[in-house]
Amino acid sequence: MDTGIDYDHEDLSDNVVWGYDEIDDEPAKADWNDDNGHGTHCAGIVAALENDWGVVGVAPHVDLYGIKVLDSSGHGTNDDVADGIKRAAKGPNGTEGDADDADVISFSLGGTSDDPLMGKSIGQAILEYFLAGGLTMVVQTVVNLIISYIMKAFMNYILPFILWLLSKVTGSSILAAFAVAG
Repeated sequence: MDTGIDYDHEDLSDNVVWGYDEIDDEPAKADWNDDNGHGTHCAGIVAALENDWGVVGVAPHVDLYGIKVLDSSGHGTNDDVADGIKRAAKGPNGTEGDADDADVISFSLGGTSDDPLMGKSIGQAILEYFLAGGLTMVVQTVVNLIISYIMKAFMNYILPFILWLLSKVTGSSILAAFAVAG
């Protein structure tokens, strides 16, 4: 789940089997094609083919579902992400609990919300996916949340303190004029 997947990409075309555009609620292939590049990049890390072009992904023989939840500038809504999780969990035929359901849902997203569940709709979709057996995505999401909180703590508290401490020890002002300290 990302900005879609370039279904004509030399390294991915054999693996892309289905997709959906959650932004415009469209199943047409042209609608979920990647118009940003980030989704294709992430898909390549996982599933780039073993051929004479580019790199080989960590799982070059998997089927890819291109669920577009972010627009051409990489922006999206919590509801589109939640709908994407639900759509992937049901697979191309729209029925949860059969062979075409996504085994792993991967997404590389960021946001500005302080909501620890990244929005109620996403939290609910993750819970539903977990209860249906989708442990892989839930583990990845929890790890990403932990990393996010560690980085937030570092950037908001630890780094400013280190810079403040260095300025006191060296006697020079290494903080920018617009920096907040205290």
